[in-house]
Amino acid sequence: MTSQASHLPYSDGTNIHNEQDLLLSVMQSELDSIQRETQFYQTLLTSPVYVLGEKRGNEYFFQRWQRQEDGAEIIPFFSNLTILQSSIHEPTSYIKMSGKAFVRHCGKFDAILNPLETTARLIPAHELAMLKLRGVASVVIQPNTKEMQSGAIPLHILAALPKAIPLAAIDEITRLLTPHDDIRAAFILQVLQTPSSFEAQPSLIIAIEIEKPKNQAIRLSKNFPEKLEAKLKPLFGRTTHFTVVWLNQEQPLSDFMVKHTFPIYEKGGFGKSICFLRNRIYFDLL
Repeated sequence: MTSQASHLPYSDGTNIHNEQDLLLSVMQSELDSIQRETQFYQTLLTSPVYVLGEKRGNEYFFQRWQRQEDGAEIIPFFSNLTILQSSIHEPTSYIKMSGKAFVRHCGKFDAILNPLETTARLIPAHELAMLKLRGVASVVIQPNTKEMQSGAIPLHILAALPKAIPLAAIDEITRLLTPHDDIRAAFILQVLQTPSSFEAQPSLIIAIEIEKPKNQAIRLSKNFPEKLEAKLKPLFGRTTHFTVVWLNQEQPLSDFMVKHTFPIYEKGGFGKSICFLRNRIYFDLL
């Protein structure tokens, strides 16, 4: 969808736009919170949105409002022109663009959809950053029976391939995993639970796949992931949130890794291990 800039008069009580508003329909739906989260992100990236501001050449200049709580600047955007019109009090230029393009141009700012409506939806900057990543997807984590009995509820996360991984970390993963014949592969994923707070940060998950079920992998200690995590932490930076886990294909995240990503480490033929060159290029240049 191409972007276009137009001039919009302030509201005079008339309805100037009646196109189907899928984003608003999702926000007003009676779906449970997890289903609504999943549909919201999918709809946002495939729907048109309306943003106060203008385009000059190839650059977008979005209007920013101040958040009352802390004075921080935030980008308001709207799911249709009628809602936009009712939110302003003087003639203002606006841009119609795809949700995907909007996400790419928000920079470091938070955004809020339909800010004056009861269904307003805040999207912190780190959620917007996740939506820019290659292969981003909505994943629902269902608790097992025991967790449900303890009151656990399903969680919604955004999952994607990291934008970049330090090559030194990939080399170290290869070096540390090569001696272990039980280890078949290692995968990495960036995840963020949503809706998230301003303080939340995405986490990296490294999942280790073994040749046998975990309870039969007698040559690897149970705390092997924790030891690997401690050795890799300095290479990812002290401020990076990440964890190392066993791969369990019965869980949605593990299933997503196997089906929609490729390993950053994989044991090759004849007992040799290889770290594919294409992985290095892929993660280094995204």
